[in-house]
Amino acid sequence: MAGGRERNNERVRAEVPVITASGAKGVTRDMSPTGVYFTVDQKFRVGETIHFSMDFDAPPHMGGVFRMACVGTVVRVENAHGKSSVGVAITHSTLERRGRSGKLEAAAAG
Repeated sequence: MAGGRERNNERVRAEVPVITASGAKGVTRDMSPTGVYFTVDQKFRVGETIHFSMDFDAPPHMGGVFRMACVGTVVRVENAHGKSSVGVAITHSTLERRGRSGKLEAAAAG
């Protein structure tokens, strides 16, 4: 249990670029389908709602990147050296594809 919440999904270690709605940039440490832990140059408080996005490389035959735009609740905060490491429970997300032209396109459903 972390922050009083039981985890239902296994976390995967991954370093993925993150950007918050205010423009602060960071990188993930690990993630699961329902949450993410990342470090960013911005302060947060437990219970705060956060809007952020993560970019994943698309398969080579597709080109571009997939952008996962997320809304979540901060469930853990560790502040050190002017940075915040935050655990976020994802409450809503959308996935879009940024094609070779740089234009965002809706991702095709499987």
